[in-house]
Amino acid sequence: MYLEHKLEVKDFLGKIPLWRRVCSVKSQLILGFASVLTLMLVVSMVFGISQQYLISEASKPDTVEGQVTELGLRGLQTLLKARRVEREFLQEITEIGLAKTKTRYLPLLHTHLADLSSQVEKIRSLSSDAGVVEKANQILQKIQEYEKKFVALTDLYQHLGYFDIGWQDRFRLKTHEIEALITAEDGSNDPDYQDGKDAKNSKDSGNSEYQAMMFELQALRRYEKDYIRLGHDAYLRKFLDGMKTLRANIGKSHLPTLKKQRISTLLTEYSQDFLRYTQVADAAIMAKDDYVAVALTIEPLLEELHVQTSARLNKAQHALEVAQWSILLTVVVALLLAIFIAVLISWRITSSITQIIAFAKRITAGDFNARVAAIGEYEIDTLGHEMNQMAESLMNFQANLEGKAIQLEYQANHDILTGLPNRNLFVDRLHQALVYAQRHQRVVVVAFLNLNKFKSFNDSLGREFGDQLLLIMAERLRSCVRKADTVARLGADEFALILHYRAGEEISHYTMRQVFSGMNQPISLNGREYTITSSIGFAVYPQNGEDADTLLKNADTAMYRAKEGGRENFQFYTATLPSRVNERAALELGLQSALAQNEFSLHYQPRIELKKGKISGLEVLLRWSQAELGAVAPLRFIPLAEELGIMHLIGDWVMRTACLQQIEWKKTGVANLPVAVNVSAVQFLQQGFSNAVARVLHETQIDPAYFELEITESFSMQDPEATIRVMHELKSLGIRLSIDNFGTGYSNLGYLKRFPVDKIKLDLSFVRDIVSNDEDLAVSDAVISMAHSLHLKVIAEGVESEGQLALLADHGCNEMQGYYFSKPLPVKECTNLLMEDRAVPANKLGRRHAMRSLLLVDDEPQVLIALEHMLQSKGYNILTAHNAMEAFNLLATNEIGVVLCDYSMPNMTGIEFFHKIKRMHPAVVRILLTDDSDKTAELHDAFKRGGVYQSLRKPWDEPTLLAMIEEALRSYEYQWQITS
Repeated sequence: MYLEHKLEVKDFLGKIPLWRRVCSVKSQLILGFASVLTLMLVVSMVFGISQQYLISEASKPDTVEGQVTELGLRGLQTLLKARRVEREFLQEITEIGLAKTKTRYLPLLHTHLADLSSQVEKIRSLSSDAGVVEKANQILQKIQEYEKKFVALTDLYQHLGYFDIGWQDRFRLKTHEIEALITAEDGSNDPDYQDGKDAKNSKDSGNSEYQAMMFELQALRRYEKDYIRLGHDAYLRKFLDGMKTLRANIGKSHLPTLKKQRISTLLTEYSQDFLRYTQVADAAIMAKDDYVAVALTIEPLLEELHVQTSARLNKAQHALEVAQWSILLTVVVALLLAIFIAVLISWRITSSITQIIAFAKRITAGDFNARVAAIGEYEIDTLGHEMNQMAESLMNFQANLEGKAIQLEYQANHDILTGLPNRNLFVDRLHQALVYAQRHQRVVVVAFLNLNKFKSFNDSLGREFGDQLLLIMAERLRSCVRKADTVARLGADEFALILHYRAGEEISHYTMRQVFSGMNQPISLNGREYTITSSIGFAVYPQNGEDADTLLKNADTAMYRAKEGGRENFQFYTATLPSRVNERAALELGLQSALAQNEFSLHYQPRIELKKGKISGLEVLLRWSQAELGAVAPLRFIPLAEELGIMHLIGDWVMRTACLQQIEWKKTGVANLPVAVNVSAVQFLQQGFSNAVARVLHETQIDPAYFELEITESFSMQDPEATIRVMHELKSLGIRLSIDNFGTGYSNLGYLKRFPVDKIKLDLSFVRDIVSNDEDLAVSDAVISMAHSLHLKVIAEGVESEGQLALLADHGCNEMQGYYFSKPLPVKECTNLLMEDRAVPANKLGRRHAMRSLLLVDDEPQVLIALEHMLQSKGYNILTAHNAMEAFNLLATNEIGVVLCDYSMPNMTGIEFFHKIKRMHPAVVRILLTDDSDKTAELHDAFKRGGVYQSLRKPWDEPTLLAMIEEALRSYEYQWQITS
């Protein structure tokens, strides 16, 4: 380190001019002081001249530029006032009418524009800049054009009829007269009306004709209003088509001839007036665009005018500021140069003496790396050369001794592969940490970490891969902990940590975020990605032990408990853990002999085809019952069997037993159904797995088409390329493959389309709340659509209710399994179930459809009773629910056209309920019942976002509610006919 410092100093000194290195100290002092005096004289002269210049510049007048700049800013403000008046005019024209709006706002607009013109003319008269005058002329011309075009727009609005006489009033008066003619009673003595027909028949047919003509007239009114409100050409075309239909029906009707002629004349005038209105509306839109375009050009011109007028003012000020800063900078540079020369001279005198003193102190302290930077041949430099030679000799002697000692100490205390501390150094540091913690009331945490399934990776991929993996994990551990903490490697795949905490500091949060999550990230090696998880045990000083051996033992115990909890886990030591470790030992001992003792059994859960409702296959589930331990859950013994290395033996037994049972059912005529077996990750990745499956198929003589393997999605992505290779080997045997727990792993479409699988199983986490959770329904629908596009079948797991079944069938899911049909059964009970030939009723396989279906939702029973009583005689299919959950279940099992719901409900408001329905069942028409206490803003937002179709305030008016329901049903039926 010192040699590098010495070289840097020499390099710097080598850049000093030749005179600096060859002159004596006395000569350098004379030259330095002469330079400083010269610089001070120059600074005084520059400062005096500059002061005279600044005084003359500061006295120049700028009154004209200031006035012009102020006028330009006021012009911008006046334009903003005029634009605000224009916007308020357009906003209120539809609310209070054109006449009142013109009286209120048009004079104000003319006043603002006149002020703006006056200000621009003043700028033009004051400024002597030709560019400013030209810009002012352009603005004046644009102001006149803007005012003229805005007045033209108001004339067009006069024709449209916003609360005033205009085309709207003309054609609407025509519609009222037409409606009055259609609904008027006709005298029986009118010969045109009799027309030789029977009066009774005419009256009967007239009722239906009247209803048809009124319906068509109302449709014309609706198209007319939609066009006025939205301006879409589609509504204009609908209006013209509806006009033709109404004319034709009036011509065919039994109305009197004179009335027909009068109605026809009014229809012609109605159509002509409406078309004139559309023409004027289009002209108004174009006129509005014209004046807005002119208005948008005025503001940039005013901005440019303001910039040009203020440029002259800023130019003089800027020049003055630049001059001031230049003078100040010149003075500062001269002073700094003088200071630098003075410091350089003093440094030359004192540096050599300072170096020799520092050199002597370091040599006395035993630092033989000390050196003196001697750069010349005068005075002290010769002494420095001799002292450096002495230090060089001492340093070489000491380096030989220290090098050998450091090497021996490092090898004794560090792991050769990773460079981490080994067990010896770890235990020593732990002792020191405990002493420090006891003295300063600190907390020490010992972590024992084990890499899950490292042995299987090391055996299958080679020792070189294992060494690379350990190096990566060691580096991750270093980056996860703080500098004061210790990371050590104790064994092949075992690491240990010493973590320091202050008293009261949160321990679990830091560990979870920094250590556990950091270690479980995927690893990229040789172009492939692997996921190596870890199990971690923690012991805390002083709660879990007061010495190093106890803390290490307890952390190891906690680590084994973490493995038992499903790996990819961490566990803090507690007093109950030793008994759990003993329980684990008992599980290990029992597993070793479970196959020999015939303690394993198989249960079968049926899979149902959702088109026919019949059993289409069986999933095989492993169970273990031991005399002393009782029934042991698969999640407890399967990971342990994988760790003990006996999972492949158990897996072979499961496949063979399942195949033999399938053959037995086939021979006895019970059923001939495929069986599906779950494959362990360790078993699937083991060398020769496909050969083991081929051997089972050969020995049992089962038809490969009736044998299926289920592979969990998460472990299939640990080594995708190896997974694809093994899958192709298995497919060559003729068996079927499926991806289990789909949606919870790490797969992507790029690999999924390469996997040669036949089915995917939708994980139960997406099925559990599919009836009421729009996100789960969306994910399930997306998975089903994606799978079908890849020509795969979808099996839904965990189906437990009729609503789940109906929704899945309605969205195209192929099969399902779950407690709704049957739980997993032992062989005997499953045989009885197959002999019964039980099936799901056809009416359960999808949502039931009934025309004119209404769903009434309210938590008040009397309200539901009142609504049912009012609607039951109208021919509706009525369903009721007291809360949102009941309503979701009814929507899942029934095709419902209209939902009528109260705003105030427990747990979920009516608007929240409707927003979910909109995303889950978009075709359903939604009507909300409200009262005065409901939030108006929230209701307005619901209408804007389309969550609510209509709303009705309680107490409701019966005719209004019935009309609203009829209109909603027509809307639903129209959409249903289009989609169907």
